[in-house]
Amino acid sequence: MKVTINNQACFIDWVHFTKPCEGIQIGTHCRILNATDHSIVAVGATQLSVKDQFDKKVGRKLSLQRVLKAANVPKPDRKAIWVSFLTNVKH
Repeated sequence: MKVTINNQACFIDWVHFTKPCEGIQIGTHCRILNATDHSIVAVGATQLSVKDQFDKKVGRKLSLQRVLKAANVPKPDRKAIWVSFLTNVKH
C-alpha cells in the first residue's frame, strides 16, 4: 500500500508467519518502507499465543496500529492511512 508520511512517499506491507521459522514466532509483521530506496523505516509485529487461532485480518490491523505508533506517524497521516487501509481491505 503506497502512503505519504511527513510528505515522504512510503510503502506499507505485511508478512504473515503461519509456522515458526528462524526464531520468528507465528504472527504478522507490518513494515513501513521508504519508497525511494526501500529501506525499512519501522516494523510492527503481532505474536500468537498457543491458545490463539491465526487470523490474517486481526494480525494486519494490530500490526498496522503498532507500526504507526513505532514510527511516530502524525495524526493526519495516520487518519489517511487508516482510511486507505479500511477502504482497500478484503472482506
